[in-house]
Amino acid sequence: MKKGLIWGTGKIFNDTITAIKYHQNRGNFEIKAVTSKEPNVYIYDYARISKEDINSNDYDFVIIMAEGAIYNNIKSEALKHGFKKEQLILARVVKHPLFEINKYLEILKNSPTIFSNHCWGGFTYNNLGMEFLSPTINMFFSDEDYIKFLKQPKFYLEQELKFYKWQFEKNFKRDFPVASCADILLYFNHATDFICAKTDWERRIKRIKWDNLFCMMQTCNPNIEEQFNNLPYDKKICFVPYKTDKKYSSYVDIKIEKSQFHEIIFRLGAGVYLYYDPFELLLTGTAKKLV
Repeated sequence: MKKGLIWGTGKIFNDTITAIKYHQNRGNFEIKAVTSKEPNVYIYDYARISKEDINSNDYDFVIIMAEGAIYNNIKSEALKHGFKKEQLILARVVKHPLFEINKYLEILKNSPTIFSNHCWGGFTYNNLGMEFLSPTINMFFSDEDYIKFLKQPKFYLEQELKFYKWQFEKNFKRDFPVASCADILLYFNHATDFICAKTDWERRIKRIKWDNLFCMMQTCNPNIEEQFNNLPYDKKICFVPYKTDKKYSSYVDIKIEKSQFHEIIFRLGAGVYLYYDPFELLLTGTAKKLV
């Protein structure tokens, strides 16, 4: 059984303790100790350990009870204590109903680069507390351009981005930059500045795990779906709003209007709807439906 350390207490700890106890009772993992500034010798029956006494060899993973900048500070401190980044777990991920420590640590050990035609990839990374290892974050492609990109990703990722035009984003009520990349367009709908969008794109290109790619697409076009299914990727999924027999496609039959399908897929990535097992999906490329 995997043995873990809890790093930190406070509100996030109190919000997460029920999930931790649940996983312990199921035999998912065992918590050996808690490191905290609190003076208590025991915290929820867990032995308190000072940071100076932590031996990374005693633990398989660390659950960090923090978010944002504080999480990053603790992460840096944990790395200095000898832990590897693939052992560090964001507390809220443990509260995911389908969380299993063995699956999750396997994902972290070799986290995938997610190529997606819109924000699903970013939502999925964030939902599962993972590092963004893809340039296709906070942006979208047209269906046709995305297929072009997936056919020759290295070619397009080597091209210099050029400003193409401004486009209005109705949800944010502002303009955003559109860039040309050879013969395709990249819509950076979360950006307000082309230079920043370009910088983020180039920075994330350097993180790509070419030996572990996961490709996601959403489309309402059967022709695009077929082209996607024919692409030479081992792990891929295409979400469609109609019944299909394609091997790498998944019919999302949530009862919604077709116009809402786009938003539903975003919410699946963000974990708002529990429709498939996201851990199994990233590990195997199979969208195991839960409903």
